[in-house]
Amino acid sequence: MPEAFVYPSWDRAVPRSLPARSYFYHLEPLATGSPQVESLTSYLMRLAEAHNVTVGVLLNQELLPKVRAAFSRRTYRLKTEVTFVYASHTLNGVAQCAHDWVSVLEGLTGIRPLQGLTMIAWSEVISGRDLIRHQHAWCPHCLEDWRESGEPVYAPLLWSVFVYRAGY
Repeated sequence: MPEAFVYPSWDRAVPRSLPARSYFYHLEPLATGSPQVESLTSYLMRLAEAHNVTVGVLLNQELLPKVRAAFSRRTYRLKTEVTFVYASHTLNGVAQCAHDWVSVLEGLTGIRPLQGLTMIAWSEVISGRDLIRHQHAWCPHCLEDWRESGEPVYAPLLWSVFVYRAGY
């Protein structure tokens, strides 16, 4: 007969402090600190997927009301629920709305700092005008490679930067 295995006892001491609870999942951004850092809009897409809701529901029904409550700027008083998803590319940029949304998202996810998922750090160096693409751009080879290797699929911030090519 095999010898009985005795499991160690649990540490029943009450922890001094419990980690703060967050409204949304504590979802870590991808590739932080690298040139392939995830964009804020990609992070929002993954956050919506983690909560099993559409990006439109996450932005318009959850986040936009909270941003409006936190900041009483004129742009947030406009009724833009239907079209905000189409203007969300601005969240990757340097404008004040990027600052506002990062602030609210940090509070709701407990993840700090999220401003590295935007171009905010570059706001003193480059102009925000025509900085961010209005439509998504992607590298199909990168996406396929990530999918095949089982790595998370996301959109790096670099893909959202608009590059003007004269003569094309």
